[in-house]
Amino acid sequence: MITVGGEMAAAQSLRGSRLSVDRMYSLAVSNDFEFLSTPRGVFMAVKERELVRISDTRDLLVERVKYPFVLPKTRDVVAAFAARYHAACGERVVVTSAARPLDEQPRNASPWSVHPTGMAVDFRRPAGKCLTFMRKDLLGLEKQGAIEATEERRPAHFHVVVLQRNEGTLRPGSKRLAP
Repeated sequence: MITVGGEMAAAQSLRGSRLSVDRMYSLAVSNDFEFLSTPRGVFMAVKERELVRISDTRDLLVERVKYPFVLPKTRDVVAAFAARYHAACGERVVVTSAARPLDEQPRNASPWSVHPTGMAVDFRRPAGKCLTFMRKDLLGLEKQGAIEATEERRPAHFHVVVLQRNEGTLRPGSKRLAP
């Protein structure tokens, strides 16, 4: 079994669960990730180089993402996944969401979402062989303890959280929600 943050990895599935949400949120809190409250907080984190831009590449398309920023390790894991996906499918992975401040979470967001930390991205759900590849590769990354992924139904997408450690601290004015 793979351990992350001292906890055994949950059973590998893309169905999502309360255990998965708790695991991601607990990891963010235990590593003092900032839950950015406002757009200003997101842009300050970019200015201070805590978050980095996730950009279009030959393997990746960032589509209508208001805050195309993530933690550096998240960007690196997404880039490596996108290269494998493009090689297998002949098309680019489409990122539809990255960091989102707490005050701009969508109605369907969990109150324990880690999007405000920059740990998470959402991928558009592909079809056919690309869907099969995405499911298989994301499950493989989960088994390695590198990510936590959920295949969402409404709207159809993959929510992917890169599991990592951060030496940062919570900025004054940032918020944490109690699970």
